[in-house]
Amino acid sequence: FLPITGKTEMNFGFEASGLLDWEMRGTMAATALVELSEGSGFTGKFAIDTGSSNPGLVGELISRPFELTHAKLIFLLSGQADPEARVELVDEASGLALQAIDPKSASEPQRETFDCSAHQGKTVRIRVVDHSDKGFLRVDNFRFTD
Repeated sequence: FLPITGKTEMNFGFEASGLLDWEMRGTMAATALVELSEGSGFTGKFAIDTGSSNPGLVGELISRPFELTHAKLIFLLSGQADPEARVELVDEASGLALQAIDPKSASEPQRETFDCSAHQGKTVRIRVVDHSDKGFLRVDNFRFTD
């Protein structure tokens, strides 16, 4: 399941035109959307890469707010582990991270899951954070399920 804005599913697989439904902040903004090579392990043609070829790039990718209607958020994640490089589920009202995870593998994308059952009904955002000058993230294919 993907959240809907208006009558359109949100761009959580990064396949729609550009970074529709996402706000970019920082020096990584210009190069974060990358075209995937065949056999990358990711889904589709595009993903987010916060700086695997230039780890000094930093910033945040923040989704448009949406109502959390499902119990689980699943997505693909890889990257160079660093406490300053992570994916977060953020409460829109408080701005606090409800959950966060950093990558476990630099080369192979891993299917990650956030248990969102305690937060259903809240308005939230997904935030991809890279404030590290050494780490980086590759993320793709955010989906919700029960």
